[in-house]
Amino acid sequence: MDTKGSVLMSKLAIILGGELPQHLQQNSDLIVFENKTMIEAVSIARDLESRQAASAFICTAGVAHELENIVSMPIIKSDPTYFDLLETLVFAENQSNMKSTKIALVLHQSRSTDIDPNRLQAFLNNKLCLFTYSCHEDIPNILSSIAAQDIKLLVAGPTAFRIGTEMGIRSFMLNIGEESLSGAINKAHDILEVISIERENNILLQNLFNLFHDGIVATDNRGIILECNQMFSDFFNQKRHNLLGKPIEDVTKDSSWFQVYKNGAAQNDRLINEGKYKLFSSRQPIIVDNEIKGVIGTFRDTNQIEKLEHRYRKHQAKGLVARMTFNDVIGESSVINKTVERAKAFSATDSPVLIEGETGTGKELFAQSIHNQSSRNEGPFVALNCAALPENLLESELMGYEEGAFTGAKKGGKAGLFELAHRGTIFLDEINQMPINLQARLLRVLQEKQILRLGGERIVPIDARIIVATNENLKKLIEQGKFREDLYYRLNVLTLNTPSLKNRHEDIRKLIEYYFQVYSSKHGHVKTFSDKIMERLVNYNWPGNVRELSNFVEQYVILGKHLPDDHDQYVSEYLETQNRISAEDKITTEENAIYVEIGTLFEMETQLIEEVLKIMNGNKVQTARFLDISRTTLWKIRNRKI
Repeated sequence: MDTKGSVLMSKLAIILGGELPQHLQQNSDLIVFENKTMIEAVSIARDLESRQAASAFICTAGVAHELENIVSMPIIKSDPTYFDLLETLVFAENQSNMKSTKIALVLHQSRSTDIDPNRLQAFLNNKLCLFTYSCHEDIPNILSSIAAQDIKLLVAGPTAFRIGTEMGIRSFMLNIGEESLSGAINKAHDILEVISIERENNILLQNLFNLFHDGIVATDNRGIILECNQMFSDFFNQKRHNLLGKPIEDVTKDSSWFQVYKNGAAQNDRLINEGKYKLFSSRQPIIVDNEIKGVIGTFRDTNQIEKLEHRYRKHQAKGLVARMTFNDVIGESSVINKTVERAKAFSATDSPVLIEGETGTGKELFAQSIHNQSSRNEGPFVALNCAALPENLLESELMGYEEGAFTGAKKGGKAGLFELAHRGTIFLDEINQMPINLQARLLRVLQEKQILRLGGERIVPIDARIIVATNENLKKLIEQGKFREDLYYRLNVLTLNTPSLKNRHEDIRKLIEYYFQVYSSKHGHVKTFSDKIMERLVNYNWPGNVRELSNFVEQYVILGKHLPDDHDQYVSEYLETQNRISAEDKITTEENAIYVEIGTLFEMETQLIEEVLKIMNGNKVQTARFLDISRTTLWKIRNRKI
């Protein structure tokens, strides 16, 4: 920016007695007021400043004295030089033709120190009498004194000139020459240029201050506010111009501020309450030549600190998003609809959720959907399977670690999943597999809402909703000493049970059709299932639930091009195999053990065969396979019984 160019375009108001020299009359930057009294000059100055029509005033010392408490713009004095005084005095003598009498010269008292009447007297034919005034109210009395001394000639400015003329004294207007006015004009431009540069620097500094999210204030060594930024004004709910010049103790409630002035010691991160804000405040003394000249203070909103920390954590957690919503839940059965409605209700809160369900029932689908339906949906979704890592790695993943915490620790350390989940959701799948020692740390995190990294000393506050899932009965694990009871009740605030497919047979057809379409688009289209096979698939219990169903359909689509024409045979063999494996699993568990009454070998053998037949739903082929006998032997034993 061309500062000097902008200054030269500023208007200068000149208030003077006499006429402006002809050379200066052509200057369009000047607003000239000739022969104005001091009272008129005050009125003119007020008007110009209110309209911002002028940037500075040029006037004599007497007028300047009257204006200095009236206007805030620069005032540049332009007083007559010795030559101007002598020229006007000689002109008065020549015009009046008076000799050997007295001639009065009236000036402002500030000129009495630099004007020597004897230097002027040597060139005059009349005795020079110098009169000085301090304000315009003095002038009438001075003129009365001049009249009483029978002084016939008067040289003065406009105010004394008018009064003297009215009193019958021969009066002459004191003119200011071109040299004095030109010097004043140049000085005015220099001052305005400095002011303009200073204003630009102040604007630059103010803009720089306002870039900070901290409130910034500077005071002198008495605590008077010299400068502050917009954020400081906002914190204390006052306009900036009202704060400037105020004592700091009238603004902030914190009295410890003055300790900085007394001992010169800086204060860092003091937590203070100011109305609706909680602020961290730091103060630094300004010391020049071992003297405290002032203090600079900063104020930071604790909420803003949390937001910045959240943005940082969110940047670190980039990619940790939940992609599934309730729209991805396939099914229209009453049991799945009730589960969805219950989960949606849970989305409206921040309370912990415990999801219970068999393997493959979509526990993570519901966890992601709850997150995406909640107010935390813009935050990260961090998921971890507790069964996937050994205890030492599981702890470092959850809590994070500092550099050097253990052999192989990353340089700079690593944020844990709880930190990454800040302002979002953390999902811990298979919580039943978490080691008992780590359960204690998890409980403390949930209670304190803060974590301590491995090898660290700094407490990190966290704000993460927790959702956990289990495919085992946690109460039984508590009885077995494998799960903490206090952690169970901390987690089991909201409980969601994901139904297995054996309890929602009406959804199986829709699920098969959905996955058939998905995998056909991915791997290529094949022949779909016949109605007969579809009926068998719908009636199958699907012990692996939706995951098993999805895997089966994908396998069928992939192998479909290589299967014989009779695809139904492949499906039948799959179902028979899965039923046999399922039955074997049931029998081999202690919970589903077969009990027979003690009797003869024949009687116990017969009881065993009948119990296995019941488990196999009457399927003789699967019963024979499980018992490792032929179908003929099975037939003989049963007929022998008959």
